[in-house]
Amino acid sequence: TESMLSLQTKIGSVKSTHFGPFWNVKTKADAMNLAYTSATLGLHLDLPFYSYTPGVQFLQCIKQYQGSGGVNEFADAFAVAEKMREEFPAEFKLLSETDIHFWD
Repeated sequence: TESMLSLQTKIGSVKSTHFGPFWNVKTKADAMNLAYTSATLGLHLDLPFYSYTPGVQFLQCIKQYQGSGGVNEFADAFAVAEKMREEFPAEFKLLSETDIHFWD
């Protein structure tokens, strides 16, 4: 944890969330959130309800899982937004200007 914090502070300021400055990803039997399950999350944004969503996240493997899984997917959201702005301007306007109430 100390070496991870040292690396993070060299890149930028560390923003804490309601989970704290660090969060251990673990599966819980009675999970109320997909983040606590072994289900595939697919493409998503973390903490979309924050006024400052995470810009860069560091993931550190503490214990290697022995089995299948662990595949990651990434997308360039800025490229998607630009394509929508150019090809679907009405939908882009709706998505970029409409406030949405989020709950979890």
